[in-house]
Amino acid sequence: MSAKESQPFDPYGILEIEPGASARDVKRAYRQLSLRFHPDKNPDPAASKYFAEFITKAYKALSDPIAKKNYEQHGHPDGPQVGAPGAGRQAAACHLLACENCCQLLASRHTRAHGLLPSTTDAARMRTSPGNTRAKQ
Repeated sequence: MSAKESQPFDPYGILEIEPGASARDVKRAYRQLSLRFHPDKNPDPAASKYFAEFITKAYKALSDPIAKKNYEQHGHPDGPQVGAPGAGRQAAACHLLACENCCQLLASRHTRAHGLLPSTTDAARMRTSPGNTRAKQ
C-alpha cells in the first residue's frame, strides 16, 4: 500500500486546491490534472490508476453539492460513516443503544409469554405466599 492510499481521503489535496474552492476552481483543477494523468494523455499505468481511483473520485466528491456538503460536515462524501470519528460513531452508538433496549424488551416479553420468567403478578404472589422462604431472604 502506498503512502497516498494509507492517508484519509482529501479531495481538496488530491485536486491541489484550497478547501472551500468554488465549483469553477474544482473544474479547472480537474481539467489540468486530467491533462497530466488521463490514460489518453499519459501511457503510464500508475498514472491511469491514480486518475481513475483518486482524481475522478475527488472531482465527483466536490462537484456534486450533496457529496461536497457531506464531505465538509462528516469528512466523507457519502455522509457519516459507522466507526468514523464524529457524528458517524455517535449515530452508530445511538442505534446500538436503541437496538439493545428493543432486544431487551422483546426478550422479556418472549420469556414471559412462554413462562420462562415470572410475570410481575407471579413475582408479587411469590412475595406474599406464606410458605415461600425464598422471598423472605
